[in-house]
Amino acid sequence: MNIKDSTHCTAAQVALVFDCSSQWVGRWSKSGCPRNSDRSFDLIAVVRWKIEQAEKLNQGDADPLMSGGGSEALERYRDEKAKIARLDRLVKEDTLLPRDEVRSCLEQIAAIVRGAGERLAREHGDDARKVLDEALDDADELIGGFGDVKD
Repeated sequence: MNIKDSTHCTAAQVALVFDCSSQWVGRWSKSGCPRNSDRSFDLIAVVRWKIEQAEKLNQGDADPLMSGGGSEALERYRDEKAKIARLDRLVKEDTLLPRDEVRSCLEQIAAIVRGAGERLAREHGDDARKVLDEALDDADELIGGFGDVKD
């Protein structure tokens, strides 16, 4: 489909340029996309309108508290927002492991070591097992507190 006159395009031609359906172009028109009096589209005006719409969306995402000012409370807010953004990034990069999965894995490891303690008791007596049980109790205490929120 050739576009000979970019100032008088059909909805299908605009849709071709934006790689969408003509129904979408019709929706744009209802949302304020400029049209000529003959109901055709000026492609340059449509592009400008789409850029304005994208800029409005981007401005809507902006957090007004992230710019200007420098109060102590505002700085704490910004610091917390940065921490949240970092955590989100780490999750997306698969470098941050879910706390419940880590805790479960550590509990499984402790169970394996306790099984080894039972074998030690059979082969070397209860004193060997007591030493291992004390160490495992300490480990269980650490695992129980794993992931507790600290300020």
